[in-house]
Amino acid sequence: MRKKGQMVSADFPERIILSRKGFDQTAGGCASPIIDQHLFSIPIPENPRHRSSTRYEDLRTQAGIPLPRRLLSQRREVSLTGSVHLDPDIRHGLRSATSASRCDPARLFFGQDGGPQSHLHDFGVCEGDLFLFFGWFREAVTEGKDLRFVRAAPNLHAIWGWLQIGRVHVLEFGAECPKCLEDARHHPHVHSTDRTKNCVYEASPRLSFDRRYAGAGIFNPFSDALRLTAPGETRRSYWTLPKFFGESNITHVRCGEWESRGETIFGRSPGRGQEFVFDTGPVKQEAARWVKALFRNAPQDCQ
Repeated sequence: MRKKGQMVSADFPERIILSRKGFDQTAGGCASPIIDQHLFSIPIPENPRHRSSTRYEDLRTQAGIPLPRRLLSQRREVSLTGSVHLDPDIRHGLRSATSASRCDPARLFFGQDGGPQSHLHDFGVCEGDLFLFFGWFREAVTEGKDLRFVRAAPNLHAIWGWLQIGRVHVLEFGAECPKCLEDARHHPHVHSTDRTKNCVYEASPRLSFDRRYAGAGIFNPFSDALRLTAPGETRRSYWTLPKFFGESNITHVRCGEWESRGETIFGRSPGRGQEFVFDTGPVKQEAARWVKALFRNAPQDCQ
């Protein structure tokens, strides 16, 4: 008999996508901060080739924590008056006041285009699949109005958010915004239609495998369960993953060649690439247990 709260494998995603999002070495130039155990992923600047209706100075708060504007003002790569690529858009509190007033807070989105979208399409990513967003983080502390990184704090990769696909919107190059996305015009993949192979993934209202949680949101607070970088490792791209990752296929990553360490495997993740697609079919029960552990760090009914 199934125990109360246990995930039902039939409702579990066929694919999990580890999706690299937020500040990186080339876009932003520094880690996103961990503030009071909150992973605050900073969205990257918008590509000058595309239009954006939102600027950094328009962004508001995540879980009550204001966007760290002082940290951004210290980055040569970022201007507070510059356009921001707010994607994934899974924090309705971070949206600008104008966007928040126009869009249903329960409607959350992620967009992809070009080569990364081709990769998602080629590997069959569709409704029901689960994005797990990860990025580069480092602990930071506030000093008055300033925010600074802790000198001895390690750089690490960590999972910070999720989105289970409820609906896929394929947007033709240069086409008018479809009526079903009228209230999502703030989203960069809706606002700017001059993108090739443009696609917007809309979150499901609830997780199919645990309906206590919204279909998209952020993990909070930070814990070792969300950490990808191996404990004690100074190189953030050297990860520890559950052993079952080596028993299936994850695109771009040769987990089968990683070093076995008991119930985990250790190896180097790719330095490039955005979307890493993992087929859960051969290891669905093991993957479900791992994801369930991640969601112990997720607030119920909250983004």
